[in-house]
Amino acid sequence: MRTFVLAALVLVAVIGFSQANNTNRGLECSICESLVKEAYKEIDSYTGDAQKYGDELCKKVVGSNVIMNSICDSIVDDSIVAIIAGVEKNETPDVICKQIDMC
Repeated sequence: MRTFVLAALVLVAVIGFSQANNTNRGLECSICESLVKEAYKEIDSYTGDAQKYGDELCKKVVGSNVIMNSICDSIVDDSIVAIIAGVEKNETPDVICKQIDMC
C-alpha cells in the first residue's frame, strides 16, 4: 500500500512539473515568434552588433515586464545570431523558433 501511495505521489509530481514546463514553453515560443516578427520590421537597423540589436528587439517586444524580459534576454543570449540568419533567409517565425528549439 505504501508503495502504491508513493508511486501515485511521484506520478502527480511528474504531471505537475510537466504542465508547468509546457506553460513556460508556450511563453518562450510566443516571445520568440514576437521577437522574430519584430526582427523582420527592424532588420534594416541591424548594424552588426547582434547582442545590442537583440536587446533593442526585446525592449520593443516585452517592454518592462520582468518575467517576459528575462525569457526574451535568454532567447537573445542563446540564439540572436540564428534568428538574424533566419530573417535574412526569409524563414517564417515558426520555422526559426522551431530551429532554435523554442517552439
